[in-house]
Amino acid sequence: MLKSFKKILILSILISMLSQTVVFASGKYEDNYYEDLKIEKEIVLEDVREQLIAQDKMEHYPHYEKLVEEMYQNKIDMMRGYRSYSHYAPNGGIAYRENEYATSVDVYVPNDDINDVIVNSSLNFSQVIIAVLGYLLPNRILATIGTFGTIQSYGNNKMLKKFKNEGDGAIISSYIDHTEGDRGSMVIIRWNTYPNINSNGVVIVK
Repeated sequence: MLKSFKKILILSILISMLSQTVVFASGKYEDNYYEDLKIEKEIVLEDVREQLIAQDKMEHYPHYEKLVEEMYQNKIDMMRGYRSYSHYAPNGGIAYRENEYATSVDVYVPNDDINDVIVNSSLNFSQVIIAVLGYLLPNRILATIGTFGTIQSYGNNKMLKKFKNEGDGAIISSYIDHTEGDRGSMVIIRWNTYPNINSNGVVIVK
């Protein structure tokens, strides 16, 4: 009887130790994952800063910073099983937001479609959205982004080629500030959450 009790006690201790080891390992994995995401996010934000400086539009940085922060927070929420603003879009899509002060349009381009955008980057931005990528947008949004020039004119081809060569998708993100006489900026962001669009804006999946 005493031997049986000792066996049960030893078994219970071993199970407890194993459980603690699994929890510790799991926690360490999560910590490493979050640290990697943090580093990845900073690289994305550095790319954004570089492009905005070239366009003399650093005043738009807070908008893009918020977009990137939101994208990564949704990625973390998905991992934790929380509700997130995520849309499955392996063929790409568009997310847009608008109010009386500003309009933003984010075009999510899979790696396979990036070359089509590069080849037609001398077209007006709205033409690329409609003719090249085949996305449909409300007329009022198209009218707003019609004020943009070409993707090429914003110096974005370099980033598109970079992401194409590295096998990643791209987000063509545009922002118009209506309080500045509709001055716009455009940056290319690595689509690190492919095939998911993580946005709480209005999302149109292709």
